Amino acid sequence: MYVPQGKQPATMTKAMRRLAAHDDQTHRSTTSDGIDIGAVVAEIGAHAAKLGFAGEDQPRAYFPSHTGYLSPDDSAMDTVPPAKNNKHTPRKEYKFDLGHNDERLEVHNPLSGGLINDWDMVEQIWQHANKTALSVDFAHTPLLLIERAFAPPKLRHEYVELMFEKFQSPALFMAKDSVLSCFACGKTTGLVVDIGAETSTVAPVQDGWLEAKGLVRSRLGGRMVDRYLLSLLEKNGVVVQPFLRQPPAVGGSRKGGGGEGMSASFREYATLEVVRGLKESVCRMPEVAFSLTDPKFSAAPKVNYELPDGVMVAAGIERFRAAEIYMCPEPAWECLPGAEGEEGGEEGGKEEEWSREALPKMVADAVLKCERDQLSPLLNSIVLAGGGACVEGTMERLKSEVETAIYGEGQGGYGRVKVIQAGAQERKICAWLGGSIVASLGSFHEMWVSKAEYAERGAGVIDAKCP
Repeated sequence: MYVPQGKQPATMTKAMRRLAAHDDQTHRSTTSDGIDIGAVVAEIGAHAAKLGFAGEDQPRAYFPSHTGYLSPDDSAMDTVPPAKNNKHTPRKEYKFDLGHNDERLEVHNPLSGGLINDWDMVEQIWQHANKTALSVDFAHTPLLLIERAFAPPKLRHEYVELMFEKFQSPALFMAKDSVLSCFACGKTTGLVVDIGAETSTVAPVQDGWLEAKGLVRSRLGGRMVDRYLLSLLEKNGVVVQPFLRQPPAVGGSRKGGGGEGMSASFREYATLEVVRGLKESVCRMPEVAFSLTDPKFSAAPKVNYELPDGVMVAAGIERFRAAEIYMCPEPAWECLPGAEGEEGGEEGGKEEEWSREALPKMVADAVLKCERDQLSPLLNSIVLAGGGACVEGTMERLKSEVETAIYGEGQGGYGRVKVIQAGAQERKICAWLGGSIVASLGSFHEMWVSKAEYAERGAGVIDAKCP
């Protein structure tokens, strides 16, 4: 991975100011309106797709990765053997506005286990982002593609083929999300703890390179907190309705507003989105290990939250209990789809490759897999990133628990562990911000993989130029 030259920026804002001096050396393109822009930086995560231009401090397009689809003729599609289900078969109709009920609408995510497994949907996400926000000619626009730290070569090759063959991009580069999160926080060396929607990753980064031997990943993520919080609410008799903005305009037999007549996948998505809003408003990470009998939790005042359908929920002990699963995940594993977790397909890897430990233990496991002389630099720069890390109090609790996991009970507090994080909104787009910074540096133009190189060497060229 490319390492920015010179002194590292102290903050992302300062880093952005330094980009203008390099603009004349970078790949440039123009929008349909003739506005000069830089490369497109794209990250498609399990929760949201983020696409925008290099040098900007936020993506132009930010929308849910979950996409609705309508099959034009489900019965016909089902009877056609896969070998004959070719380009002449009617394609699904994709819907990105999930605020309206339609009993035919199924909701799907193009990622499984943090990795892409539906390339047709990814293509639709790119086209939707370009239509609604980017307005560029991809044939004249270089692309920085952000990938997961544990993405296998097969997926990288498929992504490269899609962008060169379908979108005709003149040049692209693939960068690891963990490395870019480090750059976004002004670091080239650090231990990145990325808490995403469906997965969490602890990745050591040394001088701008991912230390793959220390990589630890888990299915512990923000969606798992949502599911666990929902189960706690239901045990307390709270019924969370999947609330939509309005019922459909046509189709008198289709009911709306409260989610009646919804498909199972649509209902699950809409319900968990309501719970996510509750979580982001009231949940807090306990300062110490959670206990049902501890009066500081049992006697804590309740916080009122109004659900979209007008129902008032008084969130009490469950707002601490849900966040605690990052530090003690055992009670929540049963909330994963399939109870014990899913294999995640061929790309997702075998189940034993996924950690079932708490975040502090994952951090300890990651640093202890690295060389001994890397221990201090990594623990002094633990970078907290990802939307799942936005629960208030996570940084302070993680620091305390990591000190205990590494040095033992009562031996921390000597400045040997330092956790840094961006603001809550920047944390959600940390990797994208790092990509925006890197792709705008003048010296980065040497790193692009050109279409000519792809034509000569095939998709495998990405492994040589973007290790």
